Amino acid sequence: MFPITTCTSSPEPCRYRESALYEGEDSTVWMRDFYKYSCSGELEVQTENQSETINDTPYNKNNQSVAKLNTQSCQNKTEEIAGLGKNNTHCIAKELRKERKSHPHNFRICHLNINSLRNKFDEIQQLLLDNLVDMLIISETKIDSTFLDSLFAVEGFRFERHDRNSKGGGIATWIRSDIATRRRPDIESHNIEGIVHEINLGDAKWIIYSIYRPPSTKDELFYKQVSPMIDKGVKHSDNLLIVADLNYAMNSENKSKTICDICDVFNLVNIICKPTCFKKNCKPSLIDVMLTNKPHLFSKPLNFSTGVSDCHNMISTYIKHNVLQIKKNKICYRSFRTFCEKSYQEDLHSVLTETSTSENDVNTEYGEFIDKVILISKKHAPFKTRYPLRKPVPYMNSELRKAIYRKRMLHNKYLKEKTKIPWESYKEQRNYVVKLKRSSIKRYFSERCTGRQKSKDQQKIVLQDGEKILNNVGDICNNFNFFFVNVANDIGKDVVFNQETHPSIKSIKENLPDLPKFDFSKETDSHTVQKVINNFNVKKATGFDNFPARLLIAGSPVMAEPITNLINKSISFGVFPDQLKLAQVTPLYKKNKIL
Repeated sequence: MFPITTCTSSPEPCRYRESALYEGEDSTVWMRDFYKYSCSGELEVQTENQSETINDTPYNKNNQSVAKLNTQSCQNKTEEIAGLGKNNTHCIAKELRKERKSHPHNFRICHLNINSLRNKFDEIQQLLLDNLVDMLIISETKIDSTFLDSLFAVEGFRFERHDRNSKGGGIATWIRSDIATRRRPDIESHNIEGIVHEINLGDAKWIIYSIYRPPSTKDELFYKQVSPMIDKGVKHSDNLLIVADLNYAMNSENKSKTICDICDVFNLVNIICKPTCFKKNCKPSLIDVMLTNKPHLFSKPLNFSTGVSDCHNMISTYIKHNVLQIKKNKICYRSFRTFCEKSYQEDLHSVLTETSTSENDVNTEYGEFIDKVILISKKHAPFKTRYPLRKPVPYMNSELRKAIYRKRMLHNKYLKEKTKIPWESYKEQRNYVVKLKRSSIKRYFSERCTGRQKSKDQQKIVLQDGEKILNNVGDICNNFNFFFVNVANDIGKDVVFNQETHPSIKSIKENLPDLPKFDFSKETDSHTVQKVINNFNVKKATGFDNFPARLLIAGSPVMAEPITNLINKSISFGVFPDQLKLAQVTPLYKKNKIL
């Protein structure tokens, strides 16, 4: 009995046998296309598992420049078969996008053995920013402590990692930051490359294991190390999920005995049925697994090629628990597409010439004035909303962007014709894109290390108020607001002010005996007000009223006189309009500790 190879989500349990490896459609097409489009040149690249023959460059062990060929060369085999370009994110996410539309509220989890994350992070970032995945697990990251967490940070996701070294192994995970989750180091083992998460989905608590097992690990040792981890997880939750690249051929009964024993002990079932690893001159194997003790809570899994990994498919499924859908924030802006300055001034003149209902109340008169102006501005420059443009990678430039567009064009041409000539053109352009990308990254960091440019990225504010830690934006803003509103309440409370004896006033009189007396008796005029308005910077951001300087300058010939009257009345009555006392305060992180 081998529950590890049974797919419970299918109408009938499916079991892979060695004699039936090439009966499935995916494996047949894969092997057929591989021999059809394989290239004549060979380059040996020694990986952790075995030597693979890829690319069209002869390998010379003594030639370091050849040995350090770009990591994208490892994708030749998969791209020849699947016809997927590295930067074609729409191809990578095609399967996931379709499933996301069908089940938008379920928790989607994916896994991919990427074989070095450092040069393939752009595709992973794009996948996450498209909001198609709630949790992404990447194995064989091949990074170490010299790669900072900030290099792999994605907005809206929590990033966790467990590194071995830059030569092999490693696990990385991204989980949506709005989902209640925490890492469980008390369940993890120091001897296993893995990360354990506790995730709350509605009323259900899940323990999710992300594990990578190197091929060199002995079966008995792995069994002794992983069993206690699962035991600890069972004590905290009844729902377990193990997403892993175990390097056990699950479609072979002889090679999967260790995992079958683990599954029998903990009542686990593998919901992945088809092969996930396709190496040259090797039979397709099922080494990427999703083991769970609640298979009825999972959908039919996806198993598809992405073109990012050298020989591994991405596996994906969703848990039948609802999670809140990520709402994309929209940007509100004014549209000046049909704006006419002359018509705008005429409408302003027609409404501002009307007599105010309260000429002696500065607050009421200012409120009526601003309401009329905003009403006319909405007519000529209406508010519109749109989704924000996707933020490009910081090292992107025009040359690299054009090269990427051309690479995609050549790739689409190859998909239509399926001949050698467009494939060679595409491969040449792909290598050129890699060269440009590396030089752009090097130039980007070189400029910032030498201080020639500064990054505009803002550090997230975390505020400590006594013993309380605040990281919610609303709570931080309210805390700042309360502090600055009340900071001057007690200043001079117990001091009796005397203009003749106050030390500050005495010092001013001694140092500046001929200082003229300042007062507001002199009124301003409309010419001065209009001159000040015309000197406004149109590139400055708007305030809380969302009234841009461009509209103020365009209407200055008409608005200068009413504004002048308001200023003079404010001086005469000694009243400053309440609406102008509002301020928009944005706390910014400067340096040192973020707390």
